[in-house]
Amino acid sequence: MRRGIAVIATIGCAALMAACGSNPTPATSVSASIPAPPGLPAFYSVPVQVPSAPGTLVKSQLVASDGIHGHVYRVLYVSESIYGKPTLVTGLVMVPDTPPPSGGYPVVTWGHGTNGMADQCAPSLDPAQAVPCLLYTSCQ
Repeated sequence: MRRGIAVIATIGCAALMAACGSNPTPATSVSASIPAPPGLPAFYSVPVQVPSAPGTLVKSQLVASDGIHGHVYRVLYVSESIYGKPTLVTGLVMVPDTPPPSGGYPVVTWGHGTNGMADQCAPSLDPAQAVPCLLYTSCQ
């Protein structure tokens, strides 16, 4: 099983590594926000005003990381729609707990495709379910 291998994986945007690197950012407070959809944690509330620059980290949250030798962050950041408009998306950033090798860690980015289309299916809701997918094993 590859769970023992230190892996950095972002779902959606590798640029988030700078925001969640060696000095983790706690969950950022957002002034005016729209509540999370029913049944989802408060983390999924979104700001009324969406930042315009793709890659902008809106907020992050350290989450439980059983089976991962490092830290896992749930992130909400700005992406771009197929129409070129800013849109908010969520993802996971995994940072190994070992010192980086010479030249830094390699970065692995993986986009889910159609998974996560419904709010309750977002891989960032349950990192334990996303990790097997990241390690190329079966996904539920």
